Order: sequence, then C-alpha cells, then structure tokens
Amino acid sequence: MRIGVIGYGTRIEMIVEQLLDFNMGVELTAITDMNIEKVSRQLEKKGRGITGISTYSNADEMLVKEQLDGVLIGTRCSLHTAMAKKVLQRNLPLFLEKPVATTMADLLSLKEAAANSQSEVVVSFPLRNTPLVKLVKEIVDSGKLGKIEHVQAVNNVPYGSIYFHDWYRDERETGGAVSTEGYPRF
Repeated sequence: MRIGVIGYGTRIEMIVEQLLDFNMGVELTAITDMNIEKVSRQLEKKGRGITGISTYSNADEMLVKEQLDGVLIGTRCSLHTAMAKKVLQRNLPLFLEKPVATTMADLLSLKEAAANSQSEVVVSFPLRNTPLVKLVKEIVDSGKLGKIEHVQAVNNVPYGSIYFHDWYRDERETGGAVSTEGYPRF
C-alpha cells in the first residue's frame, strides 16, 4: 500500500512509524510539507531516511503525480478541511487529524465534499471508541446507575500543555480550544 502524507506533523509521524513497523506492505511513498528539511531530519533520526520518498511543497502536485492508495493529513488545524477536500475529490482513503474543521463554513463544505466522494475516512482519536469510554457507555446503558442527570469528565493527557503554547494558541489556526464560532447558542 503506497501512502502519501500531507503535513508531516508530530501525530502523523507517530502514525506513520506505527504503520511502517507493522511490516504489512505499507510504503511511505510521498510527503508534502512546508518544511521538507525538517521532515528529512525527523526521518533520519528514526533511521528511515528520505531516500525513495518523493517530496513536495504542494499537495496538488503530489496528488497528481503519485499513484497513492491512501493519504494521511497532519497539517495545522486550519488546513485540515482544504487538504481533506483535495483527497476526497480523488476518492482516496483518508486518515484525517482532528479537528476536521475550524469553522462552521469549513465543516459544511467538508460534509458536502464527503457526500460526493467514495473515500473511506478515518478521523484520528475518536475517544468514543476507546475501551474506557465503551465501558462507561455499557454501564450507563445498563441502567445500573439510574437516570443520569449530569456528567463531568476529565481527560488528563500527558501532552495537554501543548494546547496552551506555540501555534495552538493562535485561534486562527485552531478555531480555539473551545470554539463556538458558527455554532448555534443554546
């Protein structure tokens, strides 16, 4: 399986490493990134090297030139929708980082693009599919707790501080940690 990457960020780097470590015929074929020199250093550090991997600074060029079996998107949040739409237009399987959109307009345009595509899509880290959340749902659905009136949940991840530093602080990039732009208010 020949995969391409648009935006070789930290999370996608981890996903690619896992895919390659499974030795199941997955080949990293092409990477589009704004800073291919940094990507090259990352791959070298992992002992992979960039030899044999086509590199691009433009996603459209990669998608036209490469024969890919799937694409992983790990760009900054504000680019997720635009890049996903490019992949969806080509009906390629897509792994998309969250959030899928940072504005309601982007979300609606992505929904339309998905409706017109044959692509299979996976959005990263859907917590509703984790064993802990599935167990909680099973307990709640069983009725053992009675009628649930209020839920308070905390997800203390070891990387949480990232959301308060660097480019994550720029709401133009992320839509904000708690964004309500474009959503109905209740």
